[in-house]
Amino acid sequence: MKNLIISIFLFIGFSATAQTNLDSLNQVWLDNTQDDKARFKAMKTQLLDDPQGYIYTNPDTAIILAKQLKELAEKKENLKWQAEAIYIQGLSRSRIGDDSIALIIVSKSLTLFEKINDKIGMANCKLAIGIIYENQEKIEEALDQYLQSEKLSKDLRYKWGLAKVYHNLAYLSEYQGNILESLRYFQHSLKNYEELGNKNKISYTLICLGNSSNYLGRLNDALGYYQRSLKIIEESGVDRNKASIFNNIGNIYFSQDNNAKALSYYQKSLKTYADGGFTEGKEGKHAESIAWVLRNIGDVFYLQGKTDEALENYQNSLELNNKIGHKVGSAKVLFDIGVFYAKERDTIKALEYLESSLILSEEIKSKNSLSEILHNLGLIYNAQGDSEKALVFAKRSLLIGKELSSPWYIQYAANALKEIYKTQDKGLLALEMYELEIQMRDSLNREEINNGLIQMEVEHEYEKKELLAEQEHQQEIFKKNETRNYLIAGVSLALLFSIGILSRLRFVRNTNKKLDIAKTRAEKSEQFKQQFLANMSHEIRTPMHAISGMVNILKRNEHPTTCLLYTSDAADDLLCV
Repeated sequence: MKNLIISIFLFIGFSATAQTNLDSLNQVWLDNTQDDKARFKAMKTQLLDDPQGYIYTNPDTAIILAKQLKELAEKKENLKWQAEAIYIQGLSRSRIGDDSIALIIVSKSLTLFEKINDKIGMANCKLAIGIIYENQEKIEEALDQYLQSEKLSKDLRYKWGLAKVYHNLAYLSEYQGNILESLRYFQHSLKNYEELGNKNKISYTLICLGNSSNYLGRLNDALGYYQRSLKIIEESGVDRNKASIFNNIGNIYFSQDNNAKALSYYQKSLKTYADGGFTEGKEGKHAESIAWVLRNIGDVFYLQGKTDEALENYQNSLELNNKIGHKVGSAKVLFDIGVFYAKERDTIKALEYLESSLILSEEIKSKNSLSEILHNLGLIYNAQGDSEKALVFAKRSLLIGKELSSPWYIQYAANALKEIYKTQDKGLLALEMYELEIQMRDSLNREEINNGLIQMEVEHEYEKKELLAEQEHQQEIFKKNETRNYLIAGVSLALLFSIGILSRLRFVRNTNKKLDIAKTRAEKSEQFKQQFLANMSHEIRTPMHAISGMVNILKRNEHPTTCLLYTSDAADDLLCV
């Protein structure tokens, strides 16, 4: 299985178009008749803004050219230009590994940006200082600078700055072993790159998200990210990240025991690097990636029983990592060689390589490597009869696996502890570890992932063929269907217009009907009201007149005055209703 969180840098090569662009910019810079502002911009683009700029491809040259840029800025007494030129000098120093000098230079640039209150320049400088601190393994200082850069970029709504700072915060979280937090930062970075529409950065960030998801055992998510990145590459025709994607898809096939498919993708990855003009002897971040692929191929060969080929690839990978000073890669390959010798039952060499890997991993504080190394050391010492020492290593491995929230590492640590507890005749503890091992293994959902892999490959091949066919026949199809399309469009518009008119007429008709019904109901209601009042008036007044008449007759006949008065008053009151 592969638990690789590889900080794969963009594959950068000089294309003919890019070189032509840099040559034209250089001509502007060398032309003293040009406006100084145009000359400054041309040189700055050559150094920093162009993806093929000298700061990325030839930082030594960038240092010299940045000095010339600074001289122009001082001549014009332009503080912003001076700050930008000094900033480029500092970045160039950092690219060649001279971080102490780089920190001093970038800090000078920051002071100038603060003086002129250029907050974008300040945000960029703080990000650069954070990267330098991270290179020096000053993690707290790096985090502080990143967070300051993030705040400035948020206040300014500076999306490019936010995308970059989130990317570096993701790497820092990954380095500290907090993969869930790293995943969230990569998602924030992706959102900003998508809003900027930078397809190359989107593709690269999708790869990083795939790596983090793969590490967490979310293999379907990882496949989805890789597939999206590959689709962008196919559509744009830029192969910068394809080698990395092939390697990572190979990792997933390897984790699902499909070694033939894994080897096929690893070899595709290696070929893509070679086709891009990169060889194992070249230095740079591409060399790190090639070393990873060689290590992966060694793993596959070993499982296929090809031990000589496996050891050869491991040794080539270790040699390349040592040559470029990539300690993380060296620690991983030392671990692989140690496991190789352990399986070959050469425990002396196995412990030698594993303990070397442990020392290096402790030095670089790589929790990912530590968990793997510790559980293997636990198994070896247990096999040698030293179960107490084995228990210490295995328990620490499980603790780190839980800190990293990795089902892979938890599963393997639980397996080692199960074997150790069995050796110590601690049946209940052994059963508990066995249950944990099974729980982690089931969570990876192997069958579902295999189906996802097959589906992804089929869909990708189909999309490639469909895109190619569309490009080849697009002009012919357009000519054949142009008239028909216009006709269909015209008929469709007329139909839509007719439907709209009919709908409107129907609506008006229905509304009028409802109004007529409401009017009729109101009129009837008024009629009922008037009729009711007339009826009530008639029913009350008629008998009251009779009462009044009778009272008058009684008065004439000299009946008691009080009774007649009450009766008369009541009749008068009713008549007033």
